[in-house]
Amino acid sequence: MKIAIFLFLLLVPMATAIDCTLTAHPEMCEEIMQSDLTDEEKNYLVADIMSDTKHYPDHSLVRDWNLQSTVIPDNMQNQGVIRNAWIKIGAIMPSVLYDEKLHIDTGGEIITGEGYDVVLPRGTTSGDCRTDRRVYRNNTEKSLSINNQEVQSRFRHDTPHMTPIEIQASYDILVTTEIQHYTMQVRCQYCSPECLWNRTEYKNDRLVVEDSVVAVIHNPVLEASFEVEDTYNGTINGNLVSEDFVNLELDVGESYLHKHNYVFSEILENGMLQVYAEYLPSHETKGVKGFEDKLLIPENDECNLRLYDFFERKVVPCFLEKIDLSFTVDTDSQMYMEGDTIIVTIEPSERLYSVEYAGVEYETDGRLELTAIYPYNRVSVSLEDRTSHALFHVAHAKSMKMFLLVGMFILFNYIIISLLQKWRIGAYA
Repeated sequence: MKIAIFLFLLLVPMATAIDCTLTAHPEMCEEIMQSDLTDEEKNYLVADIMSDTKHYPDHSLVRDWNLQSTVIPDNMQNQGVIRNAWIKIGAIMPSVLYDEKLHIDTGGEIITGEGYDVVLPRGTTSGDCRTDRRVYRNNTEKSLSINNQEVQSRFRHDTPHMTPIEIQASYDILVTTEIQHYTMQVRCQYCSPECLWNRTEYKNDRLVVEDSVVAVIHNPVLEASFEVEDTYNGTINGNLVSEDFVNLELDVGESYLHKHNYVFSEILENGMLQVYAEYLPSHETKGVKGFEDKLLIPENDECNLRLYDFFERKVVPCFLEKIDLSFTVDTDSQMYMEGDTIIVTIEPSERLYSVEYAGVEYETDGRLELTAIYPYNRVSVSLEDRTSHALFHVAHAKSMKMFLLVGMFILFNYIIISLLQKWRIGAYA
């Protein structure tokens, strides 16, 4: 804010240039202007009451001021009878001066001032007894362009954010002077010499004066979201994600979080007001805990999320419904041999799940095929902060072979024993 005031003092050396009727507090401004304070002190105080919208650029105030003001000329040039010729780009509306760059919207209005005088020389041309001069033709043509492409005072220039551009103004002046030359002539043999018309001369003077302003297009992509993680005991726990904004307003019922990244003031240059921005983050809260990404807000059905850049406002969808992150994990079997295919099914599908098996991580949207590895018998599935497991058995190939051999040995012995028992029963019979 101090930088803004410094610029105001630098660019407004005379407090008498301030029109109090166009400020936010005209009566207070008049009291300041009629006080015994110095011009610097008056400028300092009036700058602070120029507008009440410190966190939002007051483009309406600036436009009203500039449409009722006159551009102050500078860098005047002369050529022949053309004197004090000038053109000045007084303001581009809307625009914001920030970080030594003029940021303009994709559409707006260019205000220029221009002028010149025609001063005909006096006296008699050498050889004349009389010389009469008058302006025979006086033509002007003003043109505006952006990057050498002609535009009107109301323009539109859709280009990506932070694209540098040059706004050019040209004033072409052509003045033709008609010069009547009179010389001493004798009409007859016995007549006395008289000062009579001899010839008419036309002299062209042409002068082209120019001015230009370098700016950047301010056209960021405003994006933000507020996602509810959980609700507990009347409190919403959510994530606020946003970037590249000037102002952010999150309203949930009567609770709110308003984040401001800039402080705005107005400066006066060449008779025109200009919005000046200084990066100075701040925030205002009511009923909201935290102001970064994690927020705790009283539960409510109403939610409004708005984003602002230097010129535009965007309303972003804001939903307070609790997101159900529950899911189920199943495998196609409970028993696998080493090397078998394990088919993992996760419901609901079409979400991106993180799966971990045998120390390796995978991603899937609901179905995944894995190779069974001994002795790993668990698949872990995660979604954000929730994790679920599926358990099964993986048999080692050697262990299974030994199991089969033992089984066959037991079966063989069982058969032998059964046959011996039948033989003994038959023998006694």
